Amino acid sequence: MHSRSRRGVGRGGLKMSVQTPPKPKEPEFGEGRVADEELLSVIELAGRKAAAAGFLPVLGAKAKEEQDIMWKLKVSPEDVLAFADRAIDTAEDVFMHATRAFKPAARMNLPLQDGEDAPPLTATKKERIVVLGTGWGGHAISKVIDSDKYEVIYVSPRNYFVFTPMLAAASVGTVDVRSITEPIRMANPCVKYVSGEVIDIKPGDKKVVVALPSPQEKRPPQMPVSAASVAPNVPPLVHSKSPAEGATAATGGGALSRAGEGSLSQEPLASLDDAKPLMELSYDKLVYAVGTKTGTFGVPGVRENCYMLKEANDARQLRAAIVNVLEEACLPGVTDEEKRKLLSFVVIGAGPTGVEFTGELTDLIGNDVPRLFPELVGLINLTVVSSGKVLPMFEEVLQDRGLNLLQSQGIEILLGSAASEVTKEEVVLKNGKRIPYGLCFWAGGTEARPLTQSLIETIGPEQTDASGSKRGQITVDGYMRALGTNGTILALGDASSIQGVKMPTTGQVAAQEGAYVARLLNRGYDTSVEAAPTMTGYDNSTAGQMEKAVDFFRLRGRLSASPFHFINLGVLAYIGMGQAVAEVKVGKDTPVLDAAGKAGFFLWRSTYVVKQVSPRNRINVAVDWLKVRFFGRDITRL
Repeated sequence: MHSRSRRGVGRGGLKMSVQTPPKPKEPEFGEGRVADEELLSVIELAGRKAAAAGFLPVLGAKAKEEQDIMWKLKVSPEDVLAFADRAIDTAEDVFMHATRAFKPAARMNLPLQDGEDAPPLTATKKERIVVLGTGWGGHAISKVIDSDKYEVIYVSPRNYFVFTPMLAAASVGTVDVRSITEPIRMANPCVKYVSGEVIDIKPGDKKVVVALPSPQEKRPPQMPVSAASVAPNVPPLVHSKSPAEGATAATGGGALSRAGEGSLSQEPLASLDDAKPLMELSYDKLVYAVGTKTGTFGVPGVRENCYMLKEANDARQLRAAIVNVLEEACLPGVTDEEKRKLLSFVVIGAGPTGVEFTGELTDLIGNDVPRLFPELVGLINLTVVSSGKVLPMFEEVLQDRGLNLLQSQGIEILLGSAASEVTKEEVVLKNGKRIPYGLCFWAGGTEARPLTQSLIETIGPEQTDASGSKRGQITVDGYMRALGTNGTILALGDASSIQGVKMPTTGQVAAQEGAYVARLLNRGYDTSVEAAPTMTGYDNSTAGQMEKAVDFFRLRGRLSASPFHFINLGVLAYIGMGQAVAEVKVGKDTPVLDAAGKAGFFLWRSTYVVKQVSPRNRINVAVDWLKVRFFGRDITRL
């Protein structure tokens, strides 16, 4: 059966050029699937109330017809017990937070002179834990770690955590970047922070070498002289389509890492005064949580011509670039043909990052372009290129729903099409097809940081011969201890790989691993033993009844630590037009429900606002959504 070609103008002026697929057969969700009409009605009512407040569109009867909520009645006793155990751990964490509120902030007394060592460990009664990275894993440790027991020092060029799933929303102005960030000093005022880049790790000496900010980096950025400074009301006549060309104008001339580069492998821009003072920092235990960087996988031109989303600065640059494209297309004398080329957006990669950016960009095109750029209606084209499926980490039924939802918005989807090169003007596919673009966004995946590769080689055969080294990851045992380090280095997140266990590379995994490591240390388990970490010399026979009760609550009779157990809570992805797909679970073998369309959007927004890491972030995100609902997105070019 041949599909019918459909062309026309989609919502908000998005030019439609898609292939209408044959009507899919009724999906099969497996044994135990039910459509719970009563609960769906409750969700509809909640959705209408949220819509009245400006958060959500109303869930209508269409959700029932398409069965946007699909329940799965399957329970794994192992998952239920693990979830209950984790709930007790969370209660312990809440108590830790409550007591921390009455403690003074930590003071930094480390010397910063070039080449001078940090104070020896004998200068403090506490063991020193050095944490590299302020991402999902490092941030989770800051929330849970007992700072009364340990001296905790964070090292990273980035002094904040960023809620990465919402970077796509920040890149089009749906939320402000600061609404989804939390400074590490606010996450836990009792930890210390060093602003610097780790350039070497010495496991034998238990030291890290930190490059501190150079004098040039400490100075205020100088604004470049440009046409905009002479005539601020006239946009530049030259279109900067690459991140390298547009970074200075988009950010005010600050020194930035290249597109997609992250915290600990950030490469500073060359300058006349680029000498950085160095500091050696000793540790008792090192937590390696540097994550990964955006990978180009050897595709020529990606780094030079594509925008990426890995850091907050990436979202700022991408937001400015989108506004630049729209403004340039409105310049006098630009022909319709030139406008169509400028307004051709290409997204490479159909994972969560690529799909969510596509959805957010579609909302900008549909809701704000007709209001602010009416002359561009009908000239914008959006293409998604992927070598595999759409949202491959979802179940097949939700993959199909996601694909259909994207196509219904007038987005051209090219599956099974890998990019072989990205030039300044076109994306070249391996099948020979060339796609002209005005802005290209790369969401092709991640790869290891150079520091991780260096640490693997430094540790030796225990790491280089392990399975994780093939993927550029530190191989750890079930207790997150890096092999070959005698328990002095614990690695987690995307930079690590548990031996014999396959884990998704997501923030959810990294956050759970970070909390696990913090609890492991809080409870005093000895990580240096070859077998399971144990509580050596533990004796509470002289403790009072209250202390014994607290110990039982915390340890639950475990004098040897249990290995890390990941509780998969599911995945979500925003599609655009107030629609999303969601898988909700309580463990690997305990699925709860699948949702798509408006119901999926309700779950997506509810989950994302709840999962913000502080009340400040939750309020800011909710307010940002309300502002967009009533006033539209801010397209100010700063």
